[in-house]
Amino acid sequence: MLGLRAPSVPLPVAPTRPPPVDLRRAAIRALAAVMPADGLILPGERAFLDGFAQRAGMSAIDEAELRPWQPADVGHPADPEPILLAMVEPTFIDRQRDGSEWRVVREFARHWGYPLERLERLGERKEQELAPAMVRLWRSLRRLVVTEG
Repeated sequence: MLGLRAPSVPLPVAPTRPPPVDLRRAAIRALAAVMPADGLILPGERAFLDGFAQRAGMSAIDEAELRPWQPADVGHPADPEPILLAMVEPTFIDRQRDGSEWRVVREFARHWGYPLERLERLGERKEQELAPAMVRLWRSLRRLVVTEG
């Protein structure tokens, strides 16, 4: 018995669960990440964010929240779609999709495992809604005349 040791057996490790995500805070941070992507937060974007917080029953947004958050810093919501839908709105604040802001939305979607094809369809739908009447007419006529093939 001298010098004999029992083989070490690793103890089972309970799977760690990520801490629950405060969806309201995650949404504010995700929205705040989109807005400075083009270099500044426009007054309309800030009003959108403040209105969002107010409708969510939150107090005024602290200036420290207005920074380019990374998806990993925001947490992983169980259902990211409502947050992504809200994130699409400020990318069109001036009625045109802003490419730098859209890249941020895509990165959050990718990180959260949301299908990028679905996100692109949401963006295209929003573009259609906001397009001026003449642009919508032109697109309709082009679809009638131009055929794939």
